[in-house]
Amino acid sequence: MPSNTHTQNEAATVPSLYGLARALVRVWFSLTGRNIRVLRGGPTPDAGPAVLALEHPSSFLAALALVAAAEPAIHCLLNIELGFWARTLARWLGMITWESTDDGQKAALQAAHDALSGGEIVVCFSEPGRTPPGQGAAKMAADLSLRQSGQSGVAVFPAHLYVPGRGEPSSEVLICLGLPLNSRDLRPAGGVQNQARSLASAIDEALGQNEFRLMDSELQLFLSDLEKVLIEDLEKEWASRPDWKQKTDGFKLSQFLAESVERINSADPALVVGLRNQLESYKEARRRWSLGQAEVEAAHSWLEPMTTRLWYWFESIVGLPLAFYGFANHILAWAILKWRGLLERKESEADPMEQWVLRGLVVVGCYAAQISICAFVFGRATAGYYALSLPFVGGYLWRYRWLARARTRLLLLEARQPRGADRLREMRHQLVAELNESRDAYAETVSAPH
Repeated sequence: MPSNTHTQNEAATVPSLYGLARALVRVWFSLTGRNIRVLRGGPTPDAGPAVLALEHPSSFLAALALVAAAEPAIHCLLNIELGFWARTLARWLGMITWESTDDGQKAALQAAHDALSGGEIVVCFSEPGRTPPGQGAAKMAADLSLRQSGQSGVAVFPAHLYVPGRGEPSSEVLICLGLPLNSRDLRPAGGVQNQARSLASAIDEALGQNEFRLMDSELQLFLSDLEKVLIEDLEKEWASRPDWKQKTDGFKLSQFLAESVERINSADPALVVGLRNQLESYKEARRRWSLGQAEVEAAHSWLEPMTTRLWYWFESIVGLPLAFYGFANHILAWAILKWRGLLERKESEADPMEQWVLRGLVVVGCYAAQISICAFVFGRATAGYYALSLPFVGGYLWRYRWLARARTRLLLLEARQPRGADRLREMRHQLVAELNESRDAYAETVSAPH
């Protein structure tokens, strides 16, 4: 992607199509159900020069959300690859994009300086493997403040962004602006470098207090559950290896991984929430699978003999049409019994025998009505055979009800258990893979080996 080559006048001027492009972005957010809500922890910058510093990773979707939420025009600094149409929209919205090269970064930062000099608002995202966002925003603010002698300098607004990931019940994008920091408010001895460093430290401290991060207690519970899942994954993997003797006793979650999760919780809490939701889904799926496995093991006495198992499979399949025929011919009696409350067992009944007599009268009455209709439509001979079949299919319907609950359900449950185990393994591997990806991204940010 070509690096941004805005001149000073171009960068300081809002693109002519900015208003139309922002309106289209707002319509798109509305149509996709992604509401945007701005939580103001401090004043909102109505005009520049100002810098919004975010620890959120560079994201085109996040930049679009900020553009849609902001009333004044803003310029987003983005170090990401964009396709043709996305790049065109970014240009209409005055975004400053660049390649991951030193020259591309210098050109983008110069364009950002020029935009600030023209009284614009610039948004600085996190850039993995490079200068942290707070320091980058602080350096831009300090440089421009020194250039604009006699003026109030550039206000830097620490901002937090929450973009829900997949699987979350709410798709609302949340933006929280913190109290502004001004480069002229920090005048330590030692010149511009110390001034920028002091401002960067203040911004980093503000960005670390992300309003959307998981609470410490919730984060520790998540890390504890994560440790158990990682140990379980190791146990399953080692158990599949022949003659493997190593045990997982004493294994703990690595300190670096815990630090990376805590850092991500401050930078991009939506990512941690997504991982936690995946973990909770896995735990629930494992709980259901374990309950099913316990039921299967409890039914081992009749599931183990092959002849018994085959017979119940046979009866479950062959008896289904007969059970359906019985249900169709007893649905009228069932509806009347349900309506009169005769299907419910009442322990306070004074005369249970009376209730059974009433139930029998309802069933016999329905039989008589159905047989009469059959005789009228098909003749007396057919009605006679039909009358003989009713008690038989009624009794078998009662038998099939027991069969479906006590036998067929367990047969199906046993048949699904291997597939359930495979699904658990896939869910666990996906969770571990996404966790490793997040850890590697954090390792690049701090330039640590991984």
